[in-house]
Amino acid sequence: MKISSATLVALRPEPVTMDPEWSHASLTAILAEPTTRAGSRRRAHSRVALVSLAFAATSTLGAGVAVAAGDLTFHSFTEVFSYWKSVDGHQGVDPARAQRMATAPGPDDAVFSVLATGSDYTCRTAVVESAESAEDPLPSSFTPVTDNFCASTPLGADFGGADVSFQGQTAGYIVSAGSAARAEVHTPDGREYPALLVDGDFWGWFPTDAHPTLVGYALDGTVIGRVELGKGTGSPDQPQ
Repeated sequence: MKISSATLVALRPEPVTMDPEWSHASLTAILAEPTTRAGSRRRAHSRVALVSLAFAATSTLGAGVAVAAGDLTFHSFTEVFSYWKSVDGHQGVDPARAQRMATAPGPDDAVFSVLATGSDYTCRTAVVESAESAEDPLPSSFTPVTDNFCASTPLGADFGGADVSFQGQTAGYIVSAGSAARAEVHTPDGREYPALLVDGDFWGWFPTDAHPTLVGYALDGTVIGRVELGKGTGSPDQPQ
């Protein structure tokens, strides 16, 4: 028996919309989970997965939201990071004050951007955003790809201490620069990825299957150290 398209449409159940207040509250609570900068950073793998789940719950049943490389799922930077206004007992930091500190080519013709709010106590994060979004004052079509944190400057950390966040096919990383003036990120097969020096840290992204190495250099070209940017890693290897 053949069933027409009109019959299938008539039989299709109505979409079920999730409670927007619950979804927003859940997302805000997950993003507001505190992070630390003293010593080694807390890795953000589980939080990224929970953020993806919370955001997917805001869509209607059957529509779904896939969070992966190239899927730019958020549209309001100030809303996503609204909890920066009251973090760690400090006076609130308005996410609307954030500015792009550095940018680099991202995956799938997107743009990788590092943002910070400035001042003595500043909040930082990095996102992958569309080329059109990169022209706006703040990201308007983006996905966070690194951990985010608020701290006083300068950071004063030694080289290493990698924080790598995996999301879909894209990973974002933060590595303390220490005395390194620049860094290169490359894979055994010769692929290269960005390493942007911002406020004492190297920031960048790479495909999750790349397993690259970050090499830090002093001003005179001396190798400061190496960091393997793969799952379960993050401790620097000292130069031989």
